[in-house]
Amino acid sequence: MRNGDDLILARPVVLNKWTGSNKYNTGRAGLMTRTDNHNMIVLAFATAWRYRTAYEKHGDLEYAIKSEQTSWRSLYHYLNLAYMHPEKVNSILSGKEPCSTAKIFAIAPKHQI
Repeated sequence: MRNGDDLILARPVVLNKWTGSNKYNTGRAGLMTRTDNHNMIVLAFATAWRYRTAYEKHGDLEYAIKSEQTSWRSLYHYLNLAYMHPEKVNSILSGKEPCSTAKIFAIAPKHQI
């Protein structure tokens, strides 16, 4: 398509949600929009806070694992996120600091428990 002196080439692109890779395949689902990304981040924080509440209510990691039907690895993964500094969480959730779910787990402080 011509737009003045510019030549615009259109090619369908699907961004795979799980690998983050670009795929030139219109037959596959998986387009990741900003809203999808934000929803995944909010869900990650919500899960983290739910796990934190279960842990803090009883002070027992084993109880939190059983009540949330999760694994040790997953519990620690989300608890690290739950104890992230509140200002950092606010900047991520408000959109001031663009993030992906992989990045929020990477920047979460480790071994808070």
